[in-house]
Amino acid sequence: MAQKEANRTKGRQLPTLASVLGKEVTEEKTSLMPPRPTTTMTKVPGTTYAAPRTDQIGKEFYDFKPPKGATEITRLEEPEFDAVFYGPAAKAVIFLKDNKGNYIQHPIEFGYHSRKHLPDHPDHVHNWRARKFLRLEEQPSYDGKEIVWKMVLEDELKFRVHLYLGRKGMNATYVSEPPKDGTHDDAHIHFRMPRLARERQDRYYGQDMPEGLTLDEVRQYSHPNELVINLPRQERDRFKSAWAKSGFEPGYNTRNYDELITRFPRGIRDYKISGPSFGDRVFEARTTSSKILLHGHAWRGDSEPWEGFAAVLRRSGETREKFTKTEQIEISIK
Repeated sequence: MAQKEANRTKGRQLPTLASVLGKEVTEEKTSLMPPRPTTTMTKVPGTTYAAPRTDQIGKEFYDFKPPKGATEITRLEEPEFDAVFYGPAAKAVIFLKDNKGNYIQHPIEFGYHSRKHLPDHPDHVHNWRARKFLRLEEQPSYDGKEIVWKMVLEDELKFRVHLYLGRKGMNATYVSEPPKDGTHDDAHIHFRMPRLARERQDRYYGQDMPEGLTLDEVRQYSHPNELVINLPRQERDRFKSAWAKSGFEPGYNTRNYDELITRFPRGIRDYKISGPSFGDRVFEARTTSSKILLHGHAWRGDSEPWEGFAAVLRRSGETREKFTKTEQIEISIK
């Protein structure tokens, strides 16, 4: 199919001509978009939804491993989750727990990013890398409610992260100096939802599938999980064209975890993630002000939610050097 025609359908599967001609015209629905199938849980052999475990750190390649060279600052223990905060570079991991206090799924990760451009690189698409962490201005501080990382990144750029702890989740914001050479560094902070499975030799493994699955089986297993992305209708003039190109529209957009997403949208009011892979837990991410929105990010284009994705907070270049509590990303776990 030509690219032009594929773009027109936005990835939707149209009814076959034979199915249309085989019924009375009055019986056909006017919309070309088929109704969303009812979410079902089909048991895939070798899998257990929200498989419980007692340890945070495992030995398998798909298990969580503490970041190399990191030191633990503090921990937050709640009935729904445990959170571990690391230094010297700003990083945190959030372990979801079931109602019995056992850990489920790979943890959600919090982190920061700053991009460094490489002008001598021959490939203009990949002529950048993550900016290196150099040192701290001072040791990370924690007063029981707030953690502050005051970092100095490559090229002597200051990057500070403020994270506020709450009963059901946490808020975070940052302050970042722009590069002195005038390049765009894409400075941001993010909460990254985990991959449900990781590939090794054409098999996919995870906490819920330790024996490994084929790709089709992973999709069947992950299908019942849902991602709801709320795109604010009042921002339709600003983002509607970009949303449409990615197959989204203003309002609430629901995607199963095995649905192909060409590109995660920008201008998100809030995320909501739930499903059997996360047990009884529901993860939500939003901003604390209507003046700033989240952006979606995946490991690559044309991905499926089970491969992992992130809720990203980018502050405007005009304001990001000034600290404010009004521009935060807020998460909650219920």
